[in-house]
Amino acid sequence: MLEKTIHSVLKKLLPAENERKKVQKTVEDALKLCRKAARNSNVVVCGSFAKDTFLSGIRDVDIFFVLASGKSVEIEGMRDVQAAAEALGGDYEKKYSSHPYLSAKYKGYVFDLVPAYDFAARDEIRSAVDRTPLHTEYVNSHLGDKNQARLIKAFTRGIGVYGADSKSQGFSGYLCELLAVKYGSFEAVLRAAPGFAHPSEFKDPVDETRNLASAVSAESLAIFRRAAAAFLKSPSKRFFFSRSAPKGVPKIAPKTDLVLVYREEDLPLDSVHSRARSGLEKICEALASQDFLVKESCFAVNEASRETVMILRLAKKELERMKVVEGPPLTVRREYMDAFVAKHGKAVVFQKNDKLFAKQERRIFIARPALQGIGRTFLPSFAIVESQDAFRGIYRELPDEAKRKLFLFLSRKEPWQI
Repeated sequence: MLEKTIHSVLKKLLPAENERKKVQKTVEDALKLCRKAARNSNVVVCGSFAKDTFLSGIRDVDIFFVLASGKSVEIEGMRDVQAAAEALGGDYEKKYSSHPYLSAKYKGYVFDLVPAYDFAARDEIRSAVDRTPLHTEYVNSHLGDKNQARLIKAFTRGIGVYGADSKSQGFSGYLCELLAVKYGSFEAVLRAAPGFAHPSEFKDPVDETRNLASAVSAESLAIFRRAAAAFLKSPSKRFFFSRSAPKGVPKIAPKTDLVLVYREEDLPLDSVHSRARSGLEKICEALASQDFLVKESCFAVNEASRETVMILRLAKKELERMKVVEGPPLTVRREYMDAFVAKHGKAVVFQKNDKLFAKQERRIFIARPALQGIGRTFLPSFAIVESQDAFRGIYRELPDEAKRKLFLFLSRKEPWQI
């Protein structure tokens, strides 16, 4: 069953001859235009296309503009990249990794145009992307069966943990390729997954100071481990090809769920995701400090409108009006007890089990006003939604990817169970 499933999946993952020819021609045309436009760089193709580990239907190509010593990525590098993006038709947007780069559309493909420094030794690495041309050389010389890397890439894509960016916090394409190098096969990687711990360490053979697994979050690793076990138990194509969320709108729980919606129109897309993640963490911490325990949370981004939707699932949205604060034991010095009493002067102070306690009224005991105050500290203007009707209107406007993420959270399903 496992071998049959893998064989069937590979038929879909492998680019057909006509697709290969089309990609080859498009890349060659783009490369000529980029090289003609660049005045300061050596222009080379990197990434999965250069390693022949790309998947059928995936139209992303990396082109690197490698600068000689004495040149600047921010000046000459971006100047060349800008000129190349214009030569490809001028349909591009600025993105950020360790430094800015441009993502340009050309003949139905997306070309990431990345400036980088050349180097002959590890000590000369000046930015994270400088290693990439050497990654291509390493994979091409060490990876025997390219299809094993294709299977790992498709598997991580299908379960939603592919990509080392701030959005995905998962497995980079290069890490997938090196897993294939280390373990030899897709199946062997899955069988080794129970031994993958967080935080993990997977040294880059090109630069051993770099940990390739550092971008993989605990959540992404947990999903990968569960998916590996589930696939080995019951192999299915579902693990490799993500599906849209079912029609209809998943239900929020009115007694425990709060939905927060805001928009970041002026930030780059990468920053929208990282700001949403850090903002959500801070909001959950701040709510917990007011005794509103957030049991689970998630967020999804509408990348077209830059709108972010957060869902917070609380233990309860309304607390008791009175709270009991634990004080010092009766055995401490008198001034410490007096200080506790003074601090809670308007509260009822009492003794229990040889300790002081104060019973006082909460300033805020309903989650919504607490969230309104907290949210203003960490986010731009936002709206709070608690009703299913209001959530329905928000959900229906989301693209498929964002709907899928919220559906999985609210339905408590795994990505391969849709």
